[in-house]
Amino acid sequence: MYDSRRDRLNWTQVGFNDSLSAWIMPESLPSPVDPTQNGTLVLQDMPPIRAGSDALHFETTISGEQQEYLHRKEIGEIRGASLANGGIIKPVHDITFDLGQNFAGWCRCKFNGPRGVSVFIRHAEILTQPLMSTNPQRDERLGWMGDAALSVDEALYNFDFIKMFLNFLNLIVDVQLSNGAVPNYVPGYYFPPDPNWGTALPTITWQLYRHYGDVRILETYYDHVRAYVEYIRSDYNSKGLGNLTYLFGDWVPPPPQPMTDQHLTSSFGFLHDVSLLINMSQVLGKTNDTQTYSTLYQHLAEEFHRTFYTSASNFYDDGLQAAQILALALPNVVPMNVRGAVFDHLVADISEKGTHVSTGIIATAQLYPLLSDNGYHDLALELISSVTYPSYGFMFMNPFENATTLWETWSTPYDGPNSVSRNHIMFGSVGAWFYSHVAGLHLSSDMITIRPRMASESKKYLMSKINCQLSTLHGLIHVSYTRDEHDTIIANSILLRVTIPPNTKARVVFEPLFVGARCAILLEGDQVIWSPDTDINTGKIFLVERDSATNLMTVYVGSGQYTFKASWY
Repeated sequence: MYDSRRDRLNWTQVGFNDSLSAWIMPESLPSPVDPTQNGTLVLQDMPPIRAGSDALHFETTISGEQQEYLHRKEIGEIRGASLANGGIIKPVHDITFDLGQNFAGWCRCKFNGPRGVSVFIRHAEILTQPLMSTNPQRDERLGWMGDAALSVDEALYNFDFIKMFLNFLNLIVDVQLSNGAVPNYVPGYYFPPDPNWGTALPTITWQLYRHYGDVRILETYYDHVRAYVEYIRSDYNSKGLGNLTYLFGDWVPPPPQPMTDQHLTSSFGFLHDVSLLINMSQVLGKTNDTQTYSTLYQHLAEEFHRTFYTSASNFYDDGLQAAQILALALPNVVPMNVRGAVFDHLVADISEKGTHVSTGIIATAQLYPLLSDNGYHDLALELISSVTYPSYGFMFMNPFENATTLWETWSTPYDGPNSVSRNHIMFGSVGAWFYSHVAGLHLSSDMITIRPRMASESKKYLMSKINCQLSTLHGLIHVSYTRDEHDTIIANSILLRVTIPPNTKARVVFEPLFVGARCAILLEGDQVIWSPDTDINTGKIFLVERDSATNLMTVYVGSGQYTFKASWY
């Protein structure tokens, strides 16, 4: 916030006389770092501070000083007010009325105005006792890599955090040992790594590339990722998946639920990182590595199933939700002939627990995308809508304390007032699912995919409306849809509006609105772009495909604004 009432003439100009200020003249000191002995000084750059699109307007009346927030459209209506090109609002009045002391009592105001006008009063000075929603004395203030790996996707959807996460990667590689090992937090020395904490190195590297499309990120950290994977591989070579090193496992499942087999959880982390390394090697054209690690992954996938699957019961390991989720989330681990049975066991267990999870941070991160990708999007929405223990909704709607930020554990109010943090990101992984599956916005370096999840047996928990926008390097992406089976005008139809930024291509995928449905007609605006007898290439819409096996409809488009309507029968 810039207060132009405090403006000093020519303070931004060279030669400004600052003799009236109380600044202490700085002294030149030698650098504490000797590059020949202690490392290398690296410039940490950051984006410049920019003028925002809002302003705080001060107006002086006989009763005192009033303040109101103004948005860009309103700013142009005020004399001398413009935020264009970093401009500022100049004071409209010459006199500021300040009572010079605090007053206690009730604030009573009377206004005359047309019906429907809202009045918002903002007190400038408030005496309060701010409370921290966490407990900073605990060791959780460390840079735990598991938390970073779990939250990077949702963080990059919500914020321009590339600089922060690049710095985090540099902290990791700075302390990486010659054998490839990384610690469990950085800066730090807590070795050996739990595979689901060490995964921060490959996971953050890959997610930064996926969100920003900068291949230089992969080039910079690829050798470090490969060295780390080889370190975990050396542990595997001596122990096998059934005895792979672990420290934390599927951390903090909700009491009284037990934690699933930590060896299985560590094995998930190992296979996950091998698959990411394969992806990176393909992007970088390292064909030998692609072949080497693809062969390794296939071997590991077979061993995972052989080690942890219980054929007599058709579930993995102890039958807990986490074991099924982690197995199903890994590509090509669960054979197709048993995949349905494993899903049935998982869904039944969730139902038996009153539609609740029994998972910690590792399995919870995989659960929601797994359900949405495999025909259980309604169950995922039902879980996220729950307000009873254990659930996200319980955090902010319970008889004990209503959270304003994510808790460290599902059971925080039961754990005591000083035991765990009330401001913890490690369960925040679900934030990415809202973008990627509820709104259906998937980012990649070559083409955006927009695919809101739809299909459901019951339709009970599917959303009727969604509105999402995302700022990217290409520009603003906007996705909104409306569906309502009870509306006779658009019955069994979806109205989908999308905005694709310049120089960008997108794949827009329409899922059947109900199980077994087929598309009857697909329109863009008033123009039919697909029907059983019509298939049109309009120039902006390059191709329309229908998958006869899944009944998915896919439209390939360039930049622009589109209004699609897909009807199903």
